[in-house]
Amino acid sequence: MNPFYNPVFLSKILKRYLVDVDRLERMSDVSLRRYQDRQLRRLVRFADTVPLYHEKFRQAGIHPTDISSLDDLQKLPFVTKEDFKQHYPDGIVSSKINKDSLIEVSTSGTTGKVLPLYVDLLDIVMGLFAYMRTLHEYDMSVWKNRITIIGDFAPHTAESGYVTRGLQPRFNLSGVFKNIQWLNTNDDPKKVIAAINEFQPEFIGGYVGMLGHLALLKETGLGQDISPDYIAATGSVLDAFLKSYIEKTFQAKVFEVYGATESGLIGYQCKQGNYHLMSDLVYAEYLRDGHPVDSDEAGELIVTKFHGKGTPI
Repeated sequence: MNPFYNPVFLSKILKRYLVDVDRLERMSDVSLRRYQDRQLRRLVRFADTVPLYHEKFRQAGIHPTDISSLDDLQKLPFVTKEDFKQHYPDGIVSSKINKDSLIEVSTSGTTGKVLPLYVDLLDIVMGLFAYMRTLHEYDMSVWKNRITIIGDFAPHTAESGYVTRGLQPRFNLSGVFKNIQWLNTNDDPKKVIAAINEFQPEFIGGYVGMLGHLALLKETGLGQDISPDYIAATGSVLDAFLKSYIEKTFQAKVFEVYGATESGLIGYQCKQGNYHLMSDLVYAEYLRDGHPVDSDEAGELIVTKFHGKGTPI
């Protein structure tokens, strides 16, 4: 059964839309911490039903009841890409979840290691709601503004799983949101710029490499009718020179969005240029050799994802 025909599922989506999209604007630091602690407890209980995590917890002598707050996070063992690969496919899915109901996605493999994971449909919806936060920051709406999203729609990717294999066949995404244009970053940039020029969006979100190509093409005279208010860049580091070049070429404000296939959206840049974490959806630690680092020191970003019934992170 299509879950979008299920009133219970639809009511969950409506509730999450009303509550989750702008949650961080309403929450105090104390309320946020309580929420994070509650989400972590729920996550650990669920993770214990996943063979990979059950094995890890037992090896570390951890029981889900030992984790009551973020203060206990350090008790949990690290989980790596190799762990996921060794336990793929059945060992990274809960024994209480039908794997056929999940959607498999993979990381891009830029590190040389493609990582397959599973997500559920509600997880996908949460990912889209998180992106809505970035739109709200820039006074954009999925209901009324013309929006172009240039995603990586290769067969294995998260965007393909979320949109092409996830929402579109169940929800008719393109039919409902006629004001949103979906383009593929793997297509010829000339094809992409022609499509954007015809659509004339107010907002463009895309990968840094493609946005750079589009700026070069616009400078040669293509895409003359493209005049967005804002451009969101993701996928790789956007250096100051390229950011300035894209802004000057398109006469638009450019900001960064940071996410990962494993965790979903992690953070974004606000109008003032500061970076904000999606701290109700993910918890970020900055560590070196397993120990916290100061804000002016280099370290590794370790992410715990609070939502979803697919592969826990």
